[in-house]
Amino acid sequence: MQMILMAAALSLTAAVGGGAPPPQRLAVLEIRALGVPVDLAHTLTGVVAEQAGKTPGFTAISQSEIGAMLGLERQKQMLGCGDESCLAEIGGALGASRVLSGSLSKVGESYLLQLELVDTARAVVQGRESRSVPGTPTELIETARDLTHRLLTGKPLDTSGRIKFAIEPTGARVVLDGRQVGKAPLANPVAMDQGKHKIQISADGYVTYETTMEAVPGQVLFQEISLVPTSDVVATSHHETQRIIGYVALGIAAAALAAGTYEGIQANHAYTNYQAASYKQGDASITGAQTYQTNTQQYANVANYCFIGAAVAGVFGVVMEVWGLSGSGAEPAKRVEVTER
Repeated sequence: MQMILMAAALSLTAAVGGGAPPPQRLAVLEIRALGVPVDLAHTLTGVVAEQAGKTPGFTAISQSEIGAMLGLERQKQMLGCGDESCLAEIGGALGASRVLSGSLSKVGESYLLQLELVDTARAVVQGRESRSVPGTPTELIETARDLTHRLLTGKPLDTSGRIKFAIEPTGARVVLDGRQVGKAPLANPVAMDQGKHKIQISADGYVTYETTMEAVPGQVLFQEISLVPTSDVVATSHHETQRIIGYVALGIAAAALAAGTYEGIQANHAYTNYQAASYKQGDASITGAQTYQTNTQQYANVANYCFIGAAVAGVFGVVMEVWGLSGSGAEPAKRVEVTER
């Protein structure tokens, strides 16, 4: 009876927990630097540990935990540990069922990254992965992530991202890097490799929308795009022209007003001289008075013409500005991005 109750309890526990086995503890040892900067190897160790922690079914033991459990002297010994039995012993001391170790070396102009996974219970190598990387440290980081994922799952790391589109109008063509992937509405998100990609969306009677997007591994970007009808763009162009004409007219009005003001000042000055000359007695200055009188009339006429021109140009400019502003409401294609984990 007691055995039956224990079996029932175990069955209930498995049912509540979904029957999923607990994650395996994985010890990620410091990657050995063979003729390369130690800092670079240390950085890759962190990358490998991070990727291992993301892999379903595993929980990575951090470097700080390893240091606390083994101590400084034992960590120094680990650097020279390369055979399976030694790695299994370390894994056992850490309570880890698997140990992941590796080395980084330089071959010519390329880096060689080697990773090894050891089963501590059986003291055997469960898998090895290596790759030569002729590129930059950034490419090394991506390689470290991929090799770690391959060792733990047997599959390459999926670095693709996806975009989910909501496009207006229906029937708009969606082109990715020069290849048409479908027409709106798209039922499924568009898959893209990691990196930047050129997106082009077009439809008859609408302005083509182009942008560049960068795919993020494991994430879905959401884009809402509304294409602008070409008729709206033409109308907006016309209204922009009207506004430009309005600006020019207002500029002419301002210039005419300034000229009229200047001519008015000259007219006042000539009239003052005319009055002074006309009141002089017993000399021939009356001729000068007539000249000042003529100048006064000429300056006054020019000033009046300038003021009238300024008024007309000003009214015209205001009308064109109001007209132009009333039709400048066309909007470009909308783009909204939301990241989904």
